[in-house]
Amino acid sequence: MKEKKKMSLLGLFITILSGWYLIASSRPIAVNATSSGLETSGNLTPKVSASGITGVEGTSDSSWSLLANASNTQDVNFIKSDNAYFQYDYKEPVTVAGIRLTGWWPNGQGVSNVTFASKSSDGTWHMNEPTSIRWASKGAGPETLQVALKTILKTQSYRIYINAANHSWGSKITMHQVQPIVQQSQDAVTAPEVTVDGLTLTAGTADNLVNNPEHHDIDLVPSSGQNSIVYQYEGSVYVDSLNLIGWFPQDQGVKTLTIQYEENGTWKDAGNANIHVPWKTPAGQAKEEPLSLALKNPIIASKFRIVINDYFASFGKKISMKLLAPNPTRIGLDTSATDMTSAYRLIQSFGLVGTAAGEFQTQAMADFVVDGQKIIEKLNVATDDQQTTLKQQFEDEVVKLSGTQPDSEAELSLQNANLSEITPLKWLADQQLGTFVDLTSPPSAGTASVILKLKNNQSVSSLTVNVPDQKFAPNHLQIFAKVSGSWQSVYDDSLTWSSDWFDDDSVAGQKVLFSSTVNTNELRVDLPEGRSRISELDIQ
Repeated sequence: MKEKKKMSLLGLFITILSGWYLIASSRPIAVNATSSGLETSGNLTPKVSASGITGVEGTSDSSWSLLANASNTQDVNFIKSDNAYFQYDYKEPVTVAGIRLTGWWPNGQGVSNVTFASKSSDGTWHMNEPTSIRWASKGAGPETLQVALKTILKTQSYRIYINAANHSWGSKITMHQVQPIVQQSQDAVTAPEVTVDGLTLTAGTADNLVNNPEHHDIDLVPSSGQNSIVYQYEGSVYVDSLNLIGWFPQDQGVKTLTIQYEENGTWKDAGNANIHVPWKTPAGQAKEEPLSLALKNPIIASKFRIVINDYFASFGKKISMKLLAPNPTRIGLDTSATDMTSAYRLIQSFGLVGTAAGEFQTQAMADFVVDGQKIIEKLNVATDDQQTTLKQQFEDEVVKLSGTQPDSEAELSLQNANLSEITPLKWLADQQLGTFVDLTSPPSAGTASVILKLKNNQSVSSLTVNVPDQKFAPNHLQIFAKVSGSWQSVYDDSLTWSSDWFDDDSVAGQKVLFSSTVNTNELRVDLPEGRSRISELDIQ
């Protein structure tokens, strides 16, 4: 039987349950001003230039901007030489999830192979793998394809290299759109409409597959034909993983599945076929197991289908799950409004004041709560120019607040990772649950790492990892300790974060036990590819 305890500590309520814990604040929460009411920022429109590309048949250099216009129906005609690309320079960094291509007679004169590239802060360009473009239309079209990147990126300049094209009528290439897909916000995606095909629901509802806070049993009886679940979202979303919760998972859970998406009336799998579900719970064990299942190739679409290829049938012809759904991210322009709101809300709810290491000065905290609230409220009605100004004002408030914190014991540094402007690195080890850091690992830059260096050697056997939300919680960690000048592996395993551990007023954590106790003053934590949001790394 699991032991559950509840205690009061420094104005917080801490619930401890079987190795993980939930921390909920007793303080009032800031009004959550989202970006849904913001006007489209002028930063959405990049400056578009070209290299190795020449306009023909009425297309000139001034026409390149049409390729980044989502409403464009005008032909953009060009010929290419070697190493040809379009470059997209934004006024400030934007988050990009994929490439949008619209072709006119695409199988006759559209692009057929492209490479996406991003410019790092040191000026170097990181190239993604080349991508083959398969147009469905045999006629005029227009036809639009959305190609997801394997990792969501954030920088100020991007390139799309035109490696090859279809040339049924000569060397000319004609396109209506060739542009990055930028992320508008990190607000929660509206729940999709869920339907089942070939499956009979005998317990639970279809909606429980994506939203099941009470953990109802969802029982599905499969047919002899194709058994699938369809998820229809209001608009395009980026999906790079699936969220599953099994019960007796190796007795009645899904064994293998295929994730598909609908594009121009055709179901495609993007290489995500026959995925094995790696349940860890042994057969015969009555245990609920949450699982995040990464896709081989992310997808951008509005309609998805999970095809259940095989399942465990220890208890008969029945599949039983607690959750089975895509893990979506909203697509559009990144205004940073949600990031600022999240940072403000956590600091207001969990921020500790005092003179101990990492604590804020009392007056500085009071000033931040008042001034920060004013900024958050203005975001709802901000114009394009005002959004940029408000972001800078918020960053200034963060700098003032963090400047009042006494130094912590650990010295922190990063390798191959980008840090958000509104989350100082010192917050990763300031012993505050109200602060967090937002890290992104750029592609082709090597493994992103956080290095914690202590003033003196210590005997350490574990690391506590606190995170403010499930969306960007790291799902795998590799931890190394420096012993006698060399890095020694002490942990290499996945982390599962249940949605039950999070709400609008909580921070969750897990204690990671090392394979052995080591005497060291330096740890390296290797993060998974993509984005990680962490409140605290606490050496023990």
